[in-house]
Amino acid sequence: MNKPHPQPLLVCLDCGAGIPAGGTCPLHPDEPLFDPSLPEIQEEMEALDTRRTRNITAFWSSTGAIIGFGYGLPVALMVVPSEQANPVFIVWVAALFGAPSIILFNYLGRKLGKARFARFTRNRQKYTTISPLEELEGLGYSASLTSGIEAALDIEVDTDV
Repeated sequence: MNKPHPQPLLVCLDCGAGIPAGGTCPLHPDEPLFDPSLPEIQEEMEALDTRRTRNITAFWSSTGAIIGFGYGLPVALMVVPSEQANPVFIVWVAALFGAPSIILFNYLGRKLGKARFARFTRNRQKYTTISPLEELEGLGYSASLTSGIEAALDIEVDTDV
């Protein structure tokens, strides 16, 4: 028996919907549909996913930083003795108390910012994965930017395991 060939699938870049060839996107009927098998379209989809994920993660990380410093600063002012009331030290203690909030909200942002086009670009993503060390460095850098603290992250890891 002959199996019927699956219909070619086109993608709407506005919402990520997969539409059979010849159809239109129900949410964006005026927008063109693109062939997700073309390399330049896959690059565009990856760029859109990356931009969307970074925006959502930055929003939630900033929210976590504001909340973290909102409760971390009063706690730091109560914990730090008055003879050690150096403003830089107080900010570092506040960052220490606020770090769990920043980490939690960053995690939430990463979960909410799932890639819309992953099913179309999965084969390409096998070759462009981020190592856990690069992910940790990115998390530290984004946390330092959102909290207003400039941190030099010099991490040396022995990769010869």
